[in-house]
Amino acid sequence: MSQYPSVPASPTDGTAVNWILDHTMTHSEDYQTTLPLQTIYELNCMTTGQTTADFKAALMEHISQLPAQPSHLPAICYTKFIDRCFPPDHEYVEFDNALRALDYIRDLEMRRKKELEKAMRYKGENDKKIITLRARASKLDMQYAKVLTGIRRYTLMHELSAPEFNKYNCIALLNTLYPINEAAINHHLTAELLAQQRRALWKYIIAVEKNGASVLKTAYEANGGWAAVSATTSSYCRSAVDVIEKAEQCARPTSFGSFVSDSSVEDLADSRPSTGRRNTTDSCESSVFESDGPIRNSKLDKLVKGLRKLSTKKSFYNADWMSSNEDFKARS
Repeated sequence: MSQYPSVPASPTDGTAVNWILDHTMTHSEDYQTTLPLQTIYELNCMTTGQTTADFKAALMEHISQLPAQPSHLPAICYTKFIDRCFPPDHEYVEFDNALRALDYIRDLEMRRKKELEKAMRYKGENDKKIITLRARASKLDMQYAKVLTGIRRYTLMHELSAPEFNKYNCIALLNTLYPINEAAINHHLTAELLAQQRRALWKYIIAVEKNGASVLKTAYEANGGWAAVSATTSSYCRSAVDVIEKAEQCARPTSFGSFVSDSSVEDLADSRPSTGRRNTTDSCESSVFESDGPIRNSKLDKLVKGLRKLSTKKSFYNADWMSSNEDFKARS
């Protein structure tokens, strides 16, 4: 007789869903099941009037719709969308897209860290370029904390300023922006500070419920107002993209066959007769603003096209190839 307990037959009553759900949400990084903030907000709105079974069904449906493999847009595409959502003039801010923009900012930050780690493994921690990038990364951590705090606060205040105050929607948005018992994001946004910020925003909800949105006037004007948040966000995005590009260069081999960089392949691909293909900027804007699908003109596509062109030629070609002083601590 086996010393291990027998494995039960596959259940048909739906109990296996609980095992799968708990496992995938606990190991979300392994299974790429990080839900978009907009989806989390919709689920948080459901919890006020839906049964547990309905909530689980909706959650499992959202998880099933996630792509089988993660796809990443070029960093510059993220910044275009973020700049469009958060212009300096508060009147033109697209708060309806704020949750999606926050997803992009998070993805940009994660990519910045991954590319720097990759460059460190390739060059070593004592390389001069790596030392410079790490020094910049420390400043970017502070900027990221300010950006995240500012956008979260103004997004909730925008909901609180709606003509018809809806407390349940405000609470759902608060739980989306500041999950209960949120773990530390970096050493500038510790778990304790995040909890403090959440409590401060909860006080906003109570104050608006009692006295109306006029109580938010002071909060709107604090620390330079929205213009300061927008400036910090723009500065962070530019610096993050620059660090990503420099880290990619550090981790890129100095030569690959007869090529010095990806740009040589791109030059060869671009030298082919025009086929009506859109340029990089148009492709970027279309991918970000019109659809959530992956970009078709990837570097791999360009590499294949470049190598295919080389196979028909006798010769090879070579080619050379920023912080706001906003106090992001919660106002109690």
